[in-house]
Amino acid sequence: MTAGWEVASLLLLNSLADESAYLNRVIAAVAASHSLKALPLVLLLTGFWFVMAERQNRRAAVIAGFGGGILAVLVTRLIQNFGPHRPRPFEHPAVDFNHPTGLSEPTLAGWSSFPSDTASLLFALATGVFLAHRRFGLLALVWAGVVGSLPRVYLGFHFPSDILVGAAIGAGAVVLVYVTGLPRRLAIASDRVMTRYPSIFYPAALAFVFQVTTMFDDARRLGTHLLNPAPTTVSSAPTPPDAAAISGERE
Repeated sequence: MTAGWEVASLLLLNSLADESAYLNRVIAAVAASHSLKALPLVLLLTGFWFVMAERQNRRAAVIAGFGGGILAVLVTRLIQNFGPHRPRPFEHPAVDFNHPTGLSEPTLAGWSSFPSDTASLLFALATGVFLAHRRFGLLALVWAGVVGSLPRVYLGFHFPSDILVGAAIGAGAVVLVYVTGLPRRLAIASDRVMTRYPSIFYPAALAFVFQVTTMFDDARRLGTHLLNPAPTTVSSAPTPPDAAAISGERE
């Protein structure tokens, strides 16, 4: 079931699809770039780990942001896999979607669009930043919406409600984790671990934030291979379902 308002808003964006092939390629590149949509949020959130003012509170916000992000992705993936299937806008029978000029056909056909796990993770990270610092948090939320999510609507990956529900799951998961008080206890415990085992803590933290920045693409791809009994090659591995997949010139 798709509401009229979101079809209308999606088609309003889609009305620009034939205006500029160059602009379409830029938007597709933004949607596909982890360095643009996720890295700034990860850097902001990680940076507050090292701020000395209100250190424990801010470290608790950092832990809640990352922990809530993982929880949000798990929830959205469960809904996508086991909830009612919703076709992507570019393949939805009720949407007269005009594929953007200059781009190849998308490879997300068959994956449910509801809700967006990309939006859930980005808004979880932005909510963590907001808990650490209100002003930077507002900027992070705008970034998650405009840079991380709007291009996905324009390209036909998601309906607006996919983004809104994903964002709500992301923000809600972070707040839920934060109010349990567990992040504060982990923040205190982390001081002892960092002091005693810095050569283990920091490399492990680096590996973790790398996975978050790339939205766990490597882990998801590996999981696909491990759970897929059919013979396959690396080059034919399925693309993670919510990864941006429109790029290049149309033949």
